[in-house]
Amino acid sequence: MFFNTHLLSRGASVRGISKYGESALKAAAYEGRFDVVELLLTAGADSKQLGWTELMYAVAFGSVEETKRLIDAGAAKEARDSCNRTPWLLSLQVGDIEKAKLLLPSIVDRSKCETYEEPALMYAIRNNNVELLKWLIELQFDIEATDYSDSTPLIIAAERGATDCVRGLLEAGADASRRVDYDRTAIESAKNLEIIKMLVDAGEDLNDINHEMQQILLGFSNDENISNISQEQYLKGKHRRFGKTNPEVMKVDFWEAMVRSGVSAWTARDTFNGTDNTEAVWCFQRFGRTTTLLPDGRIIQIGGEHEDYYDVDFCIYNDIVVHQGNGKFTILGYPKHIFPPTDFHSATLVGKYIYIIGCAGYLDERVYAETPVYRLHCHTFKIEKVETTGEKPGWISRHKAFYQEPSQIYITGGKVCSKFGDTTDYVDSKNDYILDLNNMHWRQVIK
Repeated sequence: MFFNTHLLSRGASVRGISKYGESALKAAAYEGRFDVVELLLTAGADSKQLGWTELMYAVAFGSVEETKRLIDAGAAKEARDSCNRTPWLLSLQVGDIEKAKLLLPSIVDRSKCETYEEPALMYAIRNNNVELLKWLIELQFDIEATDYSDSTPLIIAAERGATDCVRGLLEAGADASRRVDYDRTAIESAKNLEIIKMLVDAGEDLNDINHEMQQILLGFSNDENISNISQEQYLKGKHRRFGKTNPEVMKVDFWEAMVRSGVSAWTARDTFNGTDNTEAVWCFQRFGRTTTLLPDGRIIQIGGEHEDYYDVDFCIYNDIVVHQGNGKFTILGYPKHIFPPTDFHSATLVGKYIYIIGCAGYLDERVYAETPVYRLHCHTFKIEKVETTGEKPGWISRHKAFYQEPSQIYITGGKVCSKFGDTTDYVDSKNDYILDLNNMHWRQVIK
């Protein structure tokens, strides 16, 4: 608001219109900034740009009584303004439930009271107006209706950090796992840790959070960089090396800076004018890494890969990072024969162990008929390979895994690599599997 009044005091025009027909007045109205709308109108903005009827003015600035008087006098409730809103939709954006009740369309006309661009629930979410949201849900407005960008109300609420609305939508049964265009989900869009916790409690995977939220979860600032690392520290630690013991604490200054910052290998190479293009620069910005939250608050991150196979910085890692909180962490390395480079696996916490199942891995290291299973002790951090029997899923990756009683890990989805002669296939897994932890025996789930 300060900038608006400041610009007006400096003589900024309130009547300017872009070549696309946009103006400050229309932009403020679209965003629901009715305080700015009022300011601009007072300063002489052309009210015709709004396309508002007398009823719409009453909805935005008048009383409930004035709104009722105009409705009783026959004011058009179906008229639309320059933002394609009816008086009903305008009342939702204002956030006035009493006015909205007066303007509520009949059940027969319910389909006409929303727009393709923005379903009714979205107006409540814009302002994190949970009471309005709950009222609309009680009226049976669709909690899965998508807007012009194919986003659901839950995704928009998570993206806007509307914590109360996320809670209300989940309580109403919104689908936390729904994927829309470009495979977007609510947890990938979430803007605060409270929302992430609610989505994880609803069954979503902590591994799917975005980079910004991951930094906050781990206790790092999103402004972290590697400027405090010297050229000597970079040269000493720029490449991956395997641990010599099970485990070995890897105290490498450059690695630690890369963990804190989350920058790419290319950024590090460019920062230190690296000219060695024969080996990957060590990096913690990874795909296919797992993040597991322990009951005592520690966070365990396992493996993952950086870049695609054709890039000079492509590397699949076998390290484990133990985050103690407040930005403190320890990097652990392992001999390759004890724990090979692992990515796109699952990590399931069962008691004092994390079971690491599956892997995409390097092409020449895959054992196609097998399913790799490793077990990590959450106190000693020793890793051991687990031999299994039964109907194995095969060389599976990108799947989801869940613990279920009694002593079972259930895996579903993912991709399976198989080889027939010289031909390699990478196809969707069509079956679900259960690993019995009592005897380490696999069985296929009969659907």
